[in-house]
Amino acid sequence: MKNTRVFAICSLLAAASAVNAQVTIPTNLDHFNCYLAPGPIQPGSMLLQDQFDIAPPSAVFLPGLYESITDLRPLLFCNPTQKTTANGATNKILHPDAHLLMYFISPQASIPRRVAIENQFGTAVLETGRAVILAVPTGKAVVSANSTVPPLPPIPPAQELDHFKCYEAGGESINSVVTLTDQFRAAPTQVLKPFLFCNPTAKTVLNGTTGAAVTTPVEHPLSHLTCYLTTPVAFQGGVTYNNQFVIPGTLLPTLTLSQSELLCVPSAKVRWLVIPPPTVSSGPPAGS
Repeated sequence: MKNTRVFAICSLLAAASAVNAQVTIPTNLDHFNCYLAPGPIQPGSMLLQDQFDIAPPSAVFLPGLYESITDLRPLLFCNPTQKTTANGATNKILHPDAHLLMYFISPQASIPRRVAIENQFGTAVLETGRAVILAVPTGKAVVSANSTVPPLPPIPPAQELDHFKCYEAGGESINSVVTLTDQFRAAPTQVLKPFLFCNPTAKTVLNGTTGAAVTTPVEHPLSHLTCYLTTPVAFQGGVTYNNQFVIPGTLLPTLTLSQSELLCVPSAKVRWLVIPPPTVSSGPPAGS
């Protein structure tokens, strides 16, 4: 079994290397610095369908294959961030008003996969598990020091930022120090191991009363995010936010933010495959 696993990883890396000239790391997507921002559970009925919801190597989505979500809970608030490496290479912020609010979603089935990726940290193979996060394009306004709550900010245009379905992910540690500069602070930050891998996802919201369905399609199918754990950087602040889950006319939604501990990096998905379950030997026939 171990040899099979090693062979599969080597095959994915070879495939990534072979098509390296054709792979383009997204240039239309920001880096994101994510802060802890726990919030209350809110009910919701929706379907999520991304590029894992197909039969590889086909590009055709399978009917009825999607995640069915019944509730959401705010977990992380992500600012677009400027990233500067030790050698001075800098990725500037492209869309300063397009943030991501990461919601923890209702439990989903785990389908193990291996995913070959490429980003500014190089080429790697990740092993992914359950879909655990829906990252939603979100507008932000900062709550001032005197606790004045600002009005509802605009939602970022769909052309600037997709929704993302994020999966548990594991892989080799990066152990690279970068400087992250966002709308809250600038600080040197050590990037550690992969934590999430995020596909752009179509989102269909179901209205339980009318039965109507509204779908938000994927605008940038080649733009993915790999999110890495980072050394925590202390912060304290509050924001008013707005996205497709905010109901107009209700109380202004606010979140209290604390330390940042996740960096999401624009990534290309080179290859992926479902990890087959281990074969179970039945042993010798009885009486042999």
